[in-house]
Amino acid sequence: MGGGNGFAAGKIHYPADTAQGKFGAIAIVPGYTATWAAEGVWMGPWLASFGFVVIGIDTLSRTDYDTARGTQLLAAWTT
Repeated sequence: MGGGNGFAAGKIHYPADTAQGKFGAIAIVPGYTATWAAEGVWMGPWLASFGFVVIGIDTLSRTDYDTARGTQLLAAWTT
């Protein structure tokens, strides 16, 4: 998913077999100064392999503090 709606960018990972029904979802924002591209490259597919839909975002700035990161994660979740 693209940015511009309160966060920089995002990516969604989901289980390979979607015929299994409903799945739980996890929304993830990377750690301070990290990017989803670095953390999500392994984390997204790994969590999806356990049956989760994983929504990961990049923040507007890599140095955004916790409150800004939470606001951006909520913006991605509701987009």
